[in-house]
Amino acid sequence: MTKYLNNDPYYLARSLRDKNILVSASAGAGKTYNLIQRLVGRIKDDRVSVKNIMAVTFANDAAAEIRERLEKELTDAYIKTGKQDAFLYEQLSLLPQAQITTIHSFCLELVRSYSYVLGKDPASLQNVLDETIKTEIMSEAFDTVYEAFPIDKHDALEELLSHFSARPESREELKKNVFKLASKLNTISEIDPWINKSLEALNANSVSTLPTDLKLELIHFYSWKIDTLLDIAVSNQKRFSTELAYFGAINESEKEKDIEKVKRLIVGYEEFIELMRTIKSSFSSFDYPDFVKKLTEVNTDVFLTLPSNDYSAEIKTYLPKLLKEYKGLIKYLYEENEWFEDLDILKVRSTVYVELVKAFMVEYQNIKRTRNVIDFDDMEHFALELLRNTKFEVVKDLNKKYTDILVDEYQDTNTVQESIIMLIADPDRNNVFRVGDVKQSIYRFRNAQPELMQGRKRKQDNDNEVLYYDKNFRSTETIVQFNN
Repeated sequence: MTKYLNNDPYYLARSLRDKNILVSASAGAGKTYNLIQRLVGRIKDDRVSVKNIMAVTFANDAAAEIRERLEKELTDAYIKTGKQDAFLYEQLSLLPQAQITTIHSFCLELVRSYSYVLGKDPASLQNVLDETIKTEIMSEAFDTVYEAFPIDKHDALEELLSHFSARPESREELKKNVFKLASKLNTISEIDPWINKSLEALNANSVSTLPTDLKLELIHFYSWKIDTLLDIAVSNQKRFSTELAYFGAINESEKEKDIEKVKRLIVGYEEFIELMRTIKSSFSSFDYPDFVKKLTEVNTDVFLTLPSNDYSAEIKTYLPKLLKEYKGLIKYLYEENEWFEDLDILKVRSTVYVELVKAFMVEYQNIKRTRNVIDFDDMEHFALELLRNTKFEVVKDLNKKYTDILVDEYQDTNTVQESIIMLIADPDRNNVFRVGDVKQSIYRFRNAQPELMQGRKRKQDNDNEVLYYDKNFRSTETIVQFNN
């Protein structure tokens, strides 16, 4: 990582040039504000036209907020020049047409502009399915494929029905899971390699024999969970240590049981934090059985017997969060031999499952094509197809056009969207600015792939910079620590 005279991440996010930048920060740390300040600096100081800027996010209201705040900042800057800066005036007039939008809207506009490259009927690109009609068409596609499934595979299909439901006479659970996997596959830019890798994993007989990529994903998931536990534990420990009135009340009460509970709790937090740090440091040589052993041997009794809340009503609002998060992680732990013992059976079922899902996806596309309609997934896939078209080379025009690409809420990105962004980014200059918070992804979009952001956080070199925001402008320090 490059060293700078001013290492303030907020300053660097606004001032660094010719680098791909990732800003990792929790809620309230000023991510969006700094994104807008960077935009203002590029326009006002570097004289970059809004026509050459692409800023995408994942919700209409977020895109509208960025546009409104940017307009206010540019208006203020223009007024400060005595309304003499013709360039700023022009940018304000161009702002309504600027590409500050959601990723879906950007893709749809792109595909509509170049429908001839794809050979698509322009009329179909005006007919975007709503969720109700989409579900009806999906159900129709599923029923068609199910009824037409090869007779020689009906026994396997019956097993699949039993796998997903205790009522194998019903197709509903199987249908839901077909929809679920199809939805997941629609977020992946290279479907067949992903499927093959997933099926290959079913040849493993232990975590250590999993394919490398899948093993890394497993480690990333558990690492994320451990980081969350560690954050909560440290936050609770710091907050609990400031409860001076609480400690005073307990000492004055002379209730030995409560005094002992507090002492055990303080020691319990110290031991828990030390254990989480030890586990975290061991991920470089991940040993799954040892990982499970260490986690399941945690003494949680100390967290169950909280001191009396009569002394402080606030304690009961934050101390139990650690135990809740810990129990949530334990649900994702399995004995290794139990995890792998049924893989032979599961591989047969998974192969049939994948075949059914792929047939469903083809039929669903056929129905949409017949009815001249598209859905939101189509917008992204058509855009990706367009950008990969080597005959018309639309991507080269976009490389030249967009000198700055900004991505808000990056943790909600999937691989199709990331591929689109990377294709539009000029390969000869580092011009992508991303902001996000991995911890928020679990509450956000289905099929987001936060591991993309996790992987990019490890990429720091002459072309890529990772910045971490450690402030919060909405809450007090203890509340921020508690929430994050």
